[in-house]
Amino acid sequence: MGLADRDYVKSEKWQAEQRSRLAEWQWRAFERLPSAPSRPSPLGHVLLVVLIVVVSGSIGYWAGARTDRVDRPAAAATPALVWGGRTFTSRTEFEGWLAERGIPYARWARTHPGAAAKLDGLP
Repeated sequence: MGLADRDYVKSEKWQAEQRSRLAEWQWRAFERLPSAPSRPSPLGHVLLVVLIVVVSGSIGYWAGARTDRVDRPAAAATPALVWGGRTFTSRTEFEGWLAERGIPYARWARTHPGAAAKLDGLP
């Protein structure tokens, strides 16, 4: 084996040795690398938002449904005429109020036929 062959073998052994050293170093270096912090999944946040929306919507729905079912007292069904800031429950009461102001009921009834019809329905 000549000098060139020995250098070739030596270089081949040396190269193999360097490759194994490099591979060993790479694995050791890889083991020492700090692990990247894991990011939490956004699925938890999405589920939390959906849960909040569903709960608040159901509370609002049931609160609205409850208030709709409340029995409210009916409005007073007593017939009355509101005129001049006062409420009159009878025709004679209203005629007296008009007489205090010097207005005859017949003239008032001609100028306000809708109100007169309502007043004629009062006792």
